[in-house]
Amino acid sequence: MPASKQTAHGLNLWTADDHPLREDFVSDNQTIDDLFGKHIADTTLHKTPTDQTPLVYGNYTGNGSSLQTITLGFNPQAVLVFPFKAQMVQKDSSGNLALYSGIAANGLYCGPLYLMQNQGFSVKNEAVSADIYSMLNENGKVYAYIAFR
Repeated sequence: MPASKQTAHGLNLWTADDHPLREDFVSDNQTIDDLFGKHIADTTLHKTPTDQTPLVYGNYTGNGSSLQTITLGFNPQAVLVFPFKAQMVQKDSSGNLALYSGIAANGLYCGPLYLMQNQGFSVKNEAVSADIYSMLNENGKVYAYIAFR
């Protein structure tokens, strides 16, 4: 007989007084196999035999909007963004610093650069302090990126 308590995934949590049947074990094994198979087949989490690429690179052009999403088709573990053929840090005419590069990784916060689940990443422009600005989406500026799986 199935246990009166189950795990979050529906597996039996038998007590000493329960009397499990063979069908209960078969059901638990099928549940485990289904969940495991689904997980392994998720190519946003795992490389496939035909796609062994540990990273991808490319570029995008800033559009100046409040947020721009760059779609990669997988969930990146880390992303590095830097300006294409330009300096990563520049001073404007008022002496403010403009940062044109950023890095984000799982567990590492970078305000203007966000990792997006199962998509890619998003960028924006953001004031870091009164005289420092992070500019990862300046209108017309070309940026390069490296995204790690």
